[in-house]
Amino acid sequence: MIDKTKHIEIDQISIPFTQFIIAVNGTLIGYSLKHIEEKSFSLSIIPIGLAIIFWSLSFYIGISSVRKNISVRLIEAFTHQNPWTQSKDYKQKIDNKLEELSSIANKLNKYMYYLLYSGIICYLFWQGYEMYKRTFFC
Repeated sequence: MIDKTKHIEIDQISIPFTQFIIAVNGTLIGYSLKHIEEKSFSLSIIPIGLAIIFWSLSFYIGISSVRKNISVRLIEAFTHQNPWTQSKDYKQKIDNKLEELSSIANKLNKYMYYLLYSGIICYLFWQGYEMYKRTFFC
């Protein structure tokens, strides 16, 4: 059984932080696109292209995570307001659904961070390669 007060306290921290990471991903995508808007296609821009793809996926997954967390809150609010949801069998089904949605949201958050960090690594690799090209091939 879910401790609803603990769950709500965690959501009050995790949802705004997830929204912040979504904003960071959007900013990184825009910043990276600005770097390559004047470049022609070559093998040297593959790492930054991968970074943009990773950040875009992280952005989408972050939004999906927030949607799952909002669904959990809506289900909780709906079940507390309706007297016909008070049967033991119904409560068990609702608790199972809340556990499932919370588990999915946590997995999505984990993937969001993995993709964010993967994009950062690709961007840093691209930046290092660009510095190498400017230093030794100018």
